[in-house]
Amino acid sequence: MLEQTAQDHARKKFFKPEMFWAMEEPFLYAVKLILGERYTDNMDVIYKTVINL
Repeated sequence: MLEQTAQDHARKKFFKPEMFWAMEEPFLYAVKLILGERYTDNMDVIYKTVINL
């Protein structure tokens, strides 16, 4: 699934790989904001690990 998504993004005309890394911090902030107290330290580690695969 991740590989297919990456391939889909790579086919976008204006997509640049460095753009993906720029979304890490805002994405994690949004997830924390939405989940509130349900967002755990373990989830933080998992999200960061998956993002950096």
